[in-house]
Amino acid sequence: MPARVDLTLRYPDTARDAAVVLVEQMWTAITDGHLVAPRACHRPGLQSWLSAAALCLGSIDRQKEHKRMFKVTANPTFLRSVSVEVPVDGGYSSETMKVTYRALPTSEAAKHDLNTAQGSTDFLRAAVVRIDDLVDEAGAALSYNDALRDQLFDMPYVRTALAREYFAAVAAAKRGN
Repeated sequence: MPARVDLTLRYPDTARDAAVVLVEQMWTAITDGHLVAPRACHRPGLQSWLSAAALCLGSIDRQKEHKRMFKVTANPTFLRSVSVEVPVDGGYSSETMKVTYRALPTSEAAKHDLNTAQGSTDFLRAAVVRIDDLVDEAGAALSYNDALRDQLFDMPYVRTALAREYFAAVAAAKRGN
């Protein structure tokens, strides 16, 4: 009868580390001819050891893929495609632009009175980092700058679309938390 091999782990850092060490210990025991199944294993032998190890490692990897740690950033931003309903004769024309927003801390957002034109403009200046996919009347691309930003913020349908998309994104993040 082969000598008993101790396959216990001493304080592994992670479940994956434990599984890797266990597989290494099993391989050493197999190659040395000392494979003895632990009491918990009802079907001793090479196949059951390797199958259990493979299932354990695969399960740990799948769990790691699904769990994402919350990342704390000093100045979080997010990109959204904003649909703007531009008034035209007899209705609206739906146009889109790409907007990079800054996720404002609650304390900063609360400082802006969104019921006033100045308060909502100040809020948009704080929240909007950049606007892209803009063209002039002839279809030529426009570069984002402060003057263009102020021109866009002065259009009521653009202001509404920008604020609506910001709050929809933040509200969706709150629902997910």
